[in-house]
Amino acid sequence: MEKILKILEENARISLEDIATMVESTPEEVAKQIDAYQQAHVINGYKALIDWDKAGADRVQAIIELRVSPKRENTYVAGLSMGGYGAFRLALTKPEQYSAAASLSGCLDIIARLDDCPWKNEATAIWGEDFASSARGTDSDLMYLLDRYLEHPDAQRPRLFAACGTEDMLYSSNIDFCRRIEGCGFDFRFTESAGSHSWKFWEDNIVPALDFFLEKKLK
Repeated sequence: MEKILKILEENARISLEDIATMVESTPEEVAKQIDAYQQAHVINGYKALIDWDKAGADRVQAIIELRVSPKRENTYVAGLSMGGYGAFRLALTKPEQYSAAASLSGCLDIIARLDDCPWKNEATAIWGEDFASSARGTDSDLMYLLDRYLEHPDAQRPRLFAACGTEDMLYSSNIDFCRRIEGCGFDFRFTESAGSHSWKFWEDNIVPALDFFLEKKLK
């Protein structure tokens, strides 16, 4: 009875009698089948297609063009908090794919964060694993990744942008990362200002991050 779904998709106000005629069934059987679709959430609702221009409503129509490119120079990654850590990890482990990365209030020293975690002992007891020890010296450890680049001066490198508030709990982690990346051959920029681990700080710094991504293209 999939034909019923196609009919309703075209015109949800069509009568049961008309549907029954089209599928060579009875209105009662059609009603039963539609009810079964609704109960199973195959049909999740009905909506009207409205021509708002003819309705005379005050609306603004916008045409948005989005161009997607697989080229490395057009591919960036960014995140905030743990997403900032993730963005840097992606860029540092896949430099052939990402040309730049941005971290806003990122957890850039994940090992130190795990070591200082107040529920570290409880987690180790539950999971039977010290996550800081298991992550240290692996691709999950950004400091380790920087050391690996230091050993390979000719390796391709992504451009990196980081921002963190001076009142942020992760500020010291960001400063440690800044010290560690010195001499590793990266195009790296760090900006700090008064602020905490908050949307206000991230909103203030997303534009500088985007400017960093695009500045090479605008020259």
